[in-house]
Amino acid sequence: MKHIVPKINKSYKTSFDASAISNIDLPQKSKKIIEEYNNSKSINDDYDLAAFTSNRQLVFGFHYMHKGNKNFIPELDPSVIYFSSAQMFSKMIYNYKRDLLSQSSLFTTKKEAQSLDVTVK
Repeated sequence: MKHIVPKINKSYKTSFDASAISNIDLPQKSKKIIEEYNNSKSINDDYDLAAFTSNRQLVFGFHYMHKGNKNFIPELDPSVIYFSSAQMFSKMIYNYKRDLLSQSSLFTTKKEAQSLDVTVK
């Protein structure tokens, strides 16, 4: 079975090189917001978070607090997550279905009839 590749929900390819920005180029208001955000020990949902990747892509996501540190997590496409979960559980569901039908007295001819209490454990 083919492995699923995670897809970012909201990202844009840009021609902008984020590494070319120096701290001197930033406006004072932006510096203040960055400093407040970095020094804060809580999560504030007032701002949309985005990050530039090394291949000049702007990726949107959210922040997550882990052991007092803020981490940026890209927002993944939920349909890929749902499909991956269904793919992982489909084999398990098929095995349970096969076991249930093989133990059911309606579908078996080789075994003695089994009570419903034993079939549905």
